[in-house]
This record gives sequence, structure tokens and C-alpha cells, in this order.
Amino acid sequence: MNATPEFTNNGFVTNPTAPAAPTQGGLLNDRKVSVWRAILSAVCYFIFYFGLRLIVEVGYTIYLYATLPLEGLSDAAIEEMINQAYFDDGNWLMIVADILIFLVLAIIFLARGKTFAEGMGMKKTKVSSVLLAFLAGLGLTCALGFVMIFVELLFPGLMKDYNDTMDASYNMNTLIPYILAGVIGAPLIEELIFRHLVTGRLSRGIPRIVAILIGSALFGIIHGHPLQWAYAAVLGFVMSCVYFSYDSIWVPIAMHAGFNSLSVLAYFQAMEMTESQEILFGVVLFLVEIALALFGLIALVVLLIRRPHSIFKKTPLPAAPALSAFDVMYQTPASIYREFPSTTASGAIPTVAEMTIPAPTAAAPQNAETAAPAPANFGAIPTVAELTKTVPAAAEAPAAATPAPAEQIETTLPVEPIQPVEPIRAEATPLSDETGGQQ
Repeated sequence: MNATPEFTNNGFVTNPTAPAAPTQGGLLNDRKVSVWRAILSAVCYFIFYFGLRLIVEVGYTIYLYATLPLEGLSDAAIEEMINQAYFDDGNWLMIVADILIFLVLAIIFLARGKTFAEGMGMKKTKVSSVLLAFLAGLGLTCALGFVMIFVELLFPGLMKDYNDTMDASYNMNTLIPYILAGVIGAPLIEELIFRHLVTGRLSRGIPRIVAILIGSALFGIIHGHPLQWAYAAVLGFVMSCVYFSYDSIWVPIAMHAGFNSLSVLAYFQAMEMTESQEILFGVVLFLVEIALALFGLIALVVLLIRRPHSIFKKTPLPAAPALSAFDVMYQTPASIYREFPSTTASGAIPTVAEMTIPAPTAAAPQNAETAAPAPANFGAIPTVAELTKTVPAAAEAPAAATPAPAEQIETTLPVEPIQPVEPIRAEATPLSDETGGQQ
């Protein structure tokens, strides 16, 4: 298989058969695309996410109208019955939608010739980084709890509306479905969509910091309450920074799972307790949240300090290896060209003059008449006249000695004696593969 060499200014080429330098992989070195193409790709994935969720909800609504006894009920009663059904089965609906999104994404990437891990951005990363990200997520949700205390003091009406919205949106009475939907499904699917696909695709066409801000804002507005929009956008910004820092979707998934996992404590808070048990539970929970907030924020700082990649700019590819001393001394461009025949950048076949290097300068020999002159083009094919320049000196050798080079030439090349002439430069004659083999 022939490879196409790239001729440089000094005539050398990089060995086409050498293995390519390892790249960072994943998103950091993705190809650059136009701004509109990057925006269109991100919008398509955003619509895809909401479209499949809408299909699941519409299908469930049709199922409810077909199965519930709604005849003779008022519109208010029908609405209340349907809302209660969504509240009871909301976690299962999220699980079904997440599975559907995951399967469709896997089919899309496999159909495009990508591996499952490559399409999903699931590059291998250190276990310690994943654990630090999970602990950082716990710390962020605990820190958010203390912020909410001040929000409740300053804006009691806003906080009451927020609590009512959260109580109506998430069913904490069933633990297993909530863990599957909120701690496993939501982190996995939302990070794939908003971090890897939306923000990642945007960063191909626009500056990365702008892509992070847009992706974080979109991640915030998919949540149900204005107060939730604000802290979800901040969380999205942090997880985007972590994603680009480690070039793996596993790290923000772990952080998102840690952030959502602490809400499982609400399940235990909903359990019936005596007054003394509630006080004890509240004190223990307060101390645990202080400790988790402290250690979680430290874990986040460590996670960002030890990051292997830059956050807001792409990591450059490793430089190509330099030519070795052997390549410089013994591999002329002509020999490389014979091994890997191709054309120059302009499309024309290189000539001998283009592929040769000027002969090195050296001191003149003491006997200029007997010394063979250096070829006019170092690395080019010597002419017959250049080979026969040494005939007079060789004729004076004893008869018993090894036959002179001129005699060898006369036996192998029966030609008329040729007088020494000036070397002929073959500059305009292209070097073919057959001629190159004679050098």
C-alpha cells in the first residue's frame, strides 16, 4: 500500500509507515466545523431529547384516557386524577424515557460507524477522579442547602412556591424507582445530552467558554422552577468545566449522581417519627451536611487542580517526531521517493533536482587530476563521464593487481572510449521508479 509523503522545505518527508502520534481523543481534538453546523447539531440533539420524552408522556396520557373510568367526571376531577397518576408513576416514566433515549443514541452512533464508548464519550478515566467527582457533587448539594436557608429568610414566598413545585414533581414515597430515575437515569442521560452532545458540539464551532455558558443555560431551563433554573445552570457550568478538564463523560456523571443522591434523605424525612426522633434526625443531618459540604468543596478544588487538560481551550496534538540522525545522513529525498512513489503538493512528479541536496563543501584534494570530482547533484545518478574520470590513474596500476574500474566498465559496458567532459546535470528529467532503482 503506497502512502503519500509530504515534502518539506529541506526535501525530507516524515516516514509514512511510522505509527501516528497518539492523540488526546474524545472531544478535545475534534475537528473544527462551521458555526452554523455546530449550532444545528446541538439544536438537533436538544430537540431529540425533548421529543422522545414528549412521545413517552403522550403515550402514557393516551393510556390513561383509555383505561381510567372518566365517564361522568368533571374536567377538574379528570385533571386531578391524571395529575395524581403522573405523580405516582412519574419516576417510572422517566426511567422508560431514559432507556429509550439511550437505545436510540446507541443505534445512531453504531450506524455512523462509531464504537459505543466513542459515540457516548465514555473514555476511560481514573477511578480516583470519579470518586472525587461524586464527593464534589455531595458537597455542592450540601452547600446549596445552606444557600437555600438564606433564600428562605430573604424570599419566603419564593421558597414556599419552590417547595410546593418540588413536592408535586417528585414522588419520594417509592425509594427504588426514585434511585433508578434520579440517581442513575437522570445523571447518565442528561450528561450525555447536555454535556457531551449539546455543549460538545457547540464547542466545535464557537469558543468553548461560550459553548459552556449556552449549554449550562439550556440545562437550567429544563427544570421546573425559576429557583431551580438558577442553581441547575451553576451546576451545569461546573460539570461542563469538569467534563472538558478530563475529556470523559464519566466524571460529570459521577458529580451529577452525587448531587442527586443526597435528596434520597428526603425519603427518610417523610417517614413518621416522634418529636424527639425528628430533632435527633435533624441534628445528625445538619452535622453530616456540614462535613459533606466541607469535604465536597475540597474534592472539587482538588479535581480542578489535577485536571489533565485545559478547560477553556483545546489541548494541542503532540508534535510529530523529528528525523533521526540516520535519516538526515543516509536517507536522501530520492530514496524516500523511490520507496513511497507519489507526487508533490502541486500534483507534479518531483524531478531529480527537487529531491536532491547540495553536495557538502570540503577541502580540495592535493592531486586534482586523479581525484574523482563530486557529483554536481549530491544523491543524483552519476553519468558515464563522471565514472570514467579515474581511468588514467587506474591505468598505471601493476598488471597483477585487481582489474581497474575502467576495465570493468569496458567489459560490462562495451562502448567507444569517451573523453572526459563536463558533468551533465539532469534537472528537467523526471525520476521514474525504474531509474530510481539504479542509484
